[in-house]
Amino acid sequence: SGIGIPRAKRDVIFTSFRQADSTTARKYGGTGLGLAICRQLVELMGGSIWFEDNDNGGTIFHFTVVCGLGEESVEELTEMIPVDTGSLSVLLVDDNVVNRDLAMIFLQRHGHQVTVAENGLEALKQIVEQDFDLIFMDVQMPVMDGLTTCGVVRKGEESGDLKGYGLPAGLKKKLSHLHGKHIPIVAMTANAMRGDREKCLAAGMDGYLTKPFRREEILQVLGKISQKFALTDKITDNGSYREKEDVDTPAWLDQKAQLQQTDENPTVSKTTSEVGFSGRQADKKISAKVRDHLKAMYRLEDTEIEIFLQSSRKSVVENLDEAGICAKNGDLVGMKAVVHSVKGSLLNLGLGEFAERAQAIELELETGEVSTCRKQLDSLRHALSGFLLESDHGEQER
Repeated sequence: SGIGIPRAKRDVIFTSFRQADSTTARKYGGTGLGLAICRQLVELMGGSIWFEDNDNGGTIFHFTVVCGLGEESVEELTEMIPVDTGSLSVLLVDDNVVNRDLAMIFLQRHGHQVTVAENGLEALKQIVEQDFDLIFMDVQMPVMDGLTTCGVVRKGEESGDLKGYGLPAGLKKKLSHLHGKHIPIVAMTANAMRGDREKCLAAGMDGYLTKPFRREEILQVLGKISQKFALTDKITDNGSYREKEDVDTPAWLDQKAQLQQTDENPTVSKTTSEVGFSGRQADKKISAKVRDHLKAMYRLEDTEIEIFLQSSRKSVVENLDEAGICAKNGDLVGMKAVVHSVKGSLLNLGLGEFAERAQAIELELETGEVSTCRKQLDSLRHALSGFLLESDHGEQER
């Protein structure tokens, strides 16, 4: 079924931001990224993708990928375990302020004590200072990534021998107290490919969460990890978690005074001008969508949402600015890391269509085409400029 693909357009449909019908009066929408992402994913998996005409109309697509045979099934954390975990001491490790703040307020809402770290090395320093019941660990981070950090922790637990990791002598000595213990570690990543998940579990992690986080998924992981490692033996009567209504205010919520400012937001205005945004009127539909997502997904209050949006906008703008600098300097590795962070932020803000564009840039960077990636980055920044420049915190379009 479908309208099919004109013969003259068959050479461009796998190109980013290209569609068979590019006229302004076209019937079907979209960003022109779907097939480009499919092609890049298939090629990364050692396969190919092609299409042919369907005799009954439309087009038939085919693809092949190279897959290994699994020796055993990987444990899924999908079964709902009705456990009241009580108050756990949680270490939350993520370099992305948007992801970190969302996870932190959610965990605090459920009565858990949360300590944060921005990278793996900071996490190790926290681990030697206090005991944690559970660690949520981002995978891609600067300084020390999540897989390496998990490897250090597991090696310390097994033998205490941490040679080869390049750690400061004092830190290695302090980490020796891990010997004989096991701290549950749950991976957090915006990569949803099965190979990435298995890498996390092979590195010694006990669970896996993909971004954007969903409330039910976090509860499932908390319940199953708590039961598996005997973090609690308390079962609720009704099989549900009890949310803690009054919690300590997270650090980013200490900025409540900011809501008393005028409509102008000096911080955001200054930063957006530095990255060259157009300064066009804010897209209220995008903002309304984000607000609805945060309220439905994480049950944030209106005041919390407005303050969180200020923090989120600033973080995304700074990351887009940094990505532009990396592109200008030809730093593909740095640009890919920053774009990956932007993708995670957009997913947790409920902006999946923009996260797809960040994903396309991330995949395009694998080919080393800097000029193409710079154009895609500029397009993404322009598309988000209205949302990032919005300054009337209280007004929403419904």
